[in-house]
Amino acid sequence: MSQDEAPKTVADALSAVQRMQAQAAEQHKAQLAEFDQELERIRTSIANLQAQLTAVQESRDRADQAFEERAGGAHEEAYHLIFASLRRQAAQLAERNVAWTEAQRARDAKLARTLEEEGLKQALEDFQATERNPSVFDALPASYRDAAIAAHKANGEKLKSRLADLLQEPQVDAPAMAIDVVYAVDGDEEGGVAMLVTPVSEEVHSAWDGRDADLLTEVAGRVVQGLYSAAKGTPIEAGQAAYGGHQGLLAMEVELHPGMAATFQGKLADALKGVSGQATALAGAKVELTFTAVDVDRLLPPDGDEEADDA
Repeated sequence: MSQDEAPKTVADALSAVQRMQAQAAEQHKAQLAEFDQELERIRTSIANLQAQLTAVQESRDRADQAFEERAGGAHEEAYHLIFASLRRQAAQLAERNVAWTEAQRARDAKLARTLEEEGLKQALEDFQATERNPSVFDALPASYRDAAIAAHKANGEKLKSRLADLLQEPQVDAPAMAIDVVYAVDGDEEGGVAMLVTPVSEEVHSAWDGRDADLLTEVAGRVVQGLYSAAKGTPIEAGQAAYGGHQGLLAMEVELHPGMAATFQGKLADALKGVSGQATALAGAKVELTFTAVDVDRLLPPDGDEEADDA
């Protein structure tokens, strides 16, 4: 500032300073107002984002809960796929049953023919008649009664040995096939249940009195044997299993006492494998049983399905 521009008096200088301060204050006030507007805009944006964050988090939680409740869709999908597989195997097993039955008839025809050719038919009938009425020996003189009994037993051993050679299990000329038996064990402090589903038509049980024993009854019988073998020595040993159809397949279940589920699944698995290994008829039919444990939910119809479970 030059001398010509300098205030004439100190009062003028102080007045100029006041004007400058007032102008600076107005400018500062306007600047702060702009900052306040920006802060308010940001706070509003933050509130909106927080609301969006809360809404998205709630949606996420609901989706996660729904996923857990339906096990990610796995139980529903597994249910349908498991039973589709079992129905497919049931059809294959029914076809194998036809071949096995034919092999059995061929064996029986060969047995009858061999007995006739070897002159054993009459000997077998005589032996069986004597077995049904052993009192015939009482009418014989004591002098040769023992010899007659000994001859009868010797004849029986010969017949038994020959019949054992002829009564081999039917052998099917076909590729080996594996079929599944699916089981589930579930329980809590109040009790529990063991469920099994086989690739066998439910008619094996529902119409058992009107059908002959065959490969299907052999499979079903082995599974039942395994179930009751597992129950032996447990609190449910004297209990009765329930049988019925599920999607046309033979299913069975047995109620468990409190605390049993933890150990029963292992007993059931061992028992099923044990009886399967003893099934010579299945070996002749080239059928192998495979046992698979699943969650119990995967054997129960999903919500909304109309499928009834009669077991």
